[in-house]
Amino acid sequence: MKHKIIEFVGVPGCGKSTITKQVVKKLKCLHGNNIIVRSDISAHINLMWKQRWTIPFFFIYHTIISKADFRTKYNLLRYMYQYSINSFSIIYATYILLVIDVVKNTQNHNMIILLDEGIIQFLTSIPHKCTIIKGNVTDRILNSINELLNTSCIIKCTIRDEIAINRIRTRGKVDRFQYNENLKKLLEVKGNNITYILSQISPRIININMEETIEHNTQVVIDEILKK
Repeated sequence: MKHKIIEFVGVPGCGKSTITKQVVKKLKCLHGNNIIVRSDISAHINLMWKQRWTIPFFFIYHTIISKADFRTKYNLLRYMYQYSINSFSIIYATYILLVIDVVKNTQNHNMIILLDEGIIQFLTSIPHKCTIIKGNVTDRILNSINELLNTSCIIKCTIRDEIAINRIRTRGKVDRFQYNENLKKLLEVKGNNITYILSQISPRIININMEETIEHNTQVVIDEILKK
């Protein structure tokens, strides 16, 4: 496998977490690879979600100690400021710094970072309800992490909005993601933002239809990422 990061992207409710678990399970059975998943790097993030008073502390802490270069940190702060600095965007930004650090810490090891939510997913979550527009701040944050994004393998998950909406409401996470009755509009914004970010970088992209069976999609992903 030549890609350091394999990231699933798509609107909430499309099934990213479900297929990620299956892909990880099968990869370990086939090759016994050392695989890093989101739960391996998100202990502080989980605490930030549960204990909101920790948000400023952990954000400042990780911004200071992060191995991301100064340009990346500065552009990430400007990117947040362009849209909105709130508890959600601070948590998303912290996670981006954590992923960058994991990549740098494992760059000389035979490790695969396989994420159901990664850098692109959280970059598109910071604007949340706002459509990302081409501009200096957006371009700068993408340019500052261009090398990392361009060497990633992106699994783009597509699904009809009505199916995603039903899943979101069924799993009872509407409040956490700040969705309201206009879920369809918000998912459209999220989908458009993902498309925009992907159009500005050059990663390897694998498209999968999440309305296919989980077994079918898992095998498609495995076959594609194992290609030389």
